[in-house]
Amino acid sequence: MRISPVPPILLRRAFPCWADRILTYNGGTGDAFVAKVRASGSGLTYASYLGGASDDIGLAIAVGSDGSSYVAGWTSSPEPGFPVRNGPDLTYNGGIGDAFVAKISTQAVLVSSRDTLPADGSATATLTLSNAPPGLRIRLVLAPGSVGALTPASGTTDATGMFSAAMTSSSPGVAVVSAVGLEAGQTYGGSARVTFTGGPDVLPPNVGLINISGIQSRYPLEGRYLQGIPTKNPVTARVDWSGETPGYVEFTVNGAQHYYEVADISGATHTFQMGTDLREGDNTLEIVAFSQDRRQRSQIQTRHISLIPAPAWLLSVLQNGALGLVSLAGSEGAGYE
Repeated sequence: MRISPVPPILLRRAFPCWADRILTYNGGTGDAFVAKVRASGSGLTYASYLGGASDDIGLAIAVGSDGSSYVAGWTSSPEPGFPVRNGPDLTYNGGIGDAFVAKISTQAVLVSSRDTLPADGSATATLTLSNAPPGLRIRLVLAPGSVGALTPASGTTDATGMFSAAMTSSSPGVAVVSAVGLEAGQTYGGSARVTFTGGPDVLPPNVGLINISGIQSRYPLEGRYLQGIPTKNPVTARVDWSGETPGYVEFTVNGAQHYYEVADISGATHTFQMGTDLREGDNTLEIVAFSQDRRQRSQIQTRHISLIPAPAWLLSVLQNGALGLVSLAGSEGAGYE
């Protein structure tokens, strides 16, 4: 399941990309690929590359009861080039390569062309529903607290079961979009998520009505972590909205990296990779909650986190899968601060 490297233009002509999958050779010495042949043998249902900017090899494939293909293999491609979507680990962890598993679905699926883009009112993400019934009348629906606007917001799938819309936003935040059939009200393709970053830096005028009542994390925030050691740490901000409609919670690292999470009545959670999302030395995490209309926000909560270099021998041991290590925080866990 490996494609030999050839000039991209020859590769595009030679490899039979088909349907709404990854249709571009992504680099390195080769990409994995997956293809489905029609039962009649008359052609392909789909054929697609599977890989990122470096080397990618497919090693095994299986078919599920729903017709989806499951591909397992090896990759040395970091994100965002490798098409990570859902799963227990969406971060390339270094070394000579990571294992991967991918599901290629034949059911309806809603995806965004971009996961993150600036909130400047012009940067555009294309949302595409594919594998839906042809001629289906649908509406794209934004989840409560989402930012952004869709054009068009409704329409009809084409003869291949596809429908596309453009999405922009002038406000930072998160958009969660689903596709709903207008006749039966059924949701098709799950949901797509887009994060809009930046935008106007002016804070809403009313500060303090909303209150962050507690910050909870799996591992202590006021701790020391090892650089290069992936440590997943969900951080939850518990919010008292004081009657305001929940909007989103912004998590900012060192004043530069902004993460926006759609909030519910209790608050919002963002998962950090403590060994890779931070820089060496002292780091500052600022957390603030916004109402849906951005007219109210909480006071900014600040936490300080240290990242220290990991010894080379320890990195080698971890890359060989012989040891797991969380942090040097010296705690069994963390409750509310």
